[in-house]
Formats: sequence, C-alpha cells, structure tokens
Amino acid sequence: MAMRRDIETQPDLIVFWADVQRSPGHAFYDKLQKLLSDAGSDRFVEDSCKAY
Repeated sequence: MAMRRDIETQPDLIVFWADVQRSPGHAFYDKLQKLLSDAGSDRFVEDSCKAY
C-alpha cells in the first residue's frame, strides 16, 4: 500500500543577476589595480605578447 501524497506544484525558482547583492570589493585589489594601471602594465603586457 502506497502512501498518498497531495502534490502541489512548486513555483519556479528564478534569481535574476541584477537582484543578486554584490560586495563593494576589496581595498587591496582596488589599490593594486590603480598601481598597475598607473605603471602602464596593460601596454607592457600587450607589447610583450604581440608576437604570439
């Protein structure tokens, strides 16, 4: 004898990316990004890898 279950449909679980809370970031990485950017690291890496 099987147990009877009243099945109710569960609504879809949808989470939109815009609704997800984000942290403000980390001060260390913000400062590192500024230092690397001010030093021109992007241009250096692009020039170094251009041949490849």
